[in-house]
Amino acid sequence: MTYRIIDRGLLEIIGPRGISDVLIKVTQKISNLQSGEVFNYALSSSSGKATLHAPIADNGNVIHSQTSFKKCSEHNLQIHATLRTLDSFEFQHVDMLKIDVEGHEQHVLEGAAKTIRHNKPIILVEIEERHLGFSPARTIDFIEKL
Repeated sequence: MTYRIIDRGLLEIIGPRGISDVLIKVTQKISNLQSGEVFNYALSSSSGKATLHAPIADNGNVIHSQTSFKKCSEHNLQIHATLRTLDSFEFQHVDMLKIDVEGHEQHVLEGAAKTIRHNKPIILVEIEERHLGFSPARTIDFIEKL
């Protein structure tokens, strides 16, 4: 569960410890951005604590790309995360948001509403009905109303 924000040439990544640490190194190499910061939080609609579940494959590898608040397999790595809203960071000049959070999109967007309204960034959201439990149209409608 990782979120990327590009803020005037700086790469800001917000995600649970372990997942975001690896991602920032890869993303910096791809984008040639040499500055930025990792924030070890999971984004949501409110602050708090939560447990994320990363499935473990038969070969013992952790599948970080499928990390979710929902326990999706018998064997998983539990990641204890502190929740924050994107708005609580008070970022200025946000040009783009990329959200890939395995079914938690609506919550992240609700916690980012002020930032989105103020900055009007490009928003790239991966939404799959199988993770949501409801139609993605609800989340798309929410974005359009911002």
